[in-house]
Amino acid sequence: RLIPLFIKRTLENKDLHVYGKGKVLDFTYIDDSVAGVLLSIEKFDSVKNNVFNIASGTGTTIIEVAQEIIKQLNGKNKLVIGDNRTGEVVKYIADIWKAKEKLGYEPRVSIKEGVEKSIEWYKSRLYK
Repeated sequence: RLIPLFIKRTLENKDLHVYGKGKVLDFTYIDDSVAGVLLSIEKFDSVKNNVFNIASGTGTTIIEVAQEIIKQLNGKNKLVIGDNRTGEVVKYIADIWKAKEKLGYEPRVSIKEGVEKSIEWYKSRLYK
């Protein structure tokens, strides 16, 4: 939800609001998520009854994501950084060792490439 919102706001030349200066999340591109699900299906007989984290296994701050979107869109947007909001996750980086070991899962799309692909998709379909 965050990346599409930031793309939209950047294209509209609106401020990007970040709640929590040090907030770190594990952003996973949809193709990597689908690959993990497909591996689970392919290897179902040997991995059934397991739970896997299908993610990138890498933490990225929301500020870094916002800056990457602004950079790729040549935006002039202002980042407005506020306090963490009550109840929100401040840091989440998935432990993907089990998916790697049992499924052969390996995320392939970096945050930079994922942002680029997302911008292309949104611009070609929604923001013409």
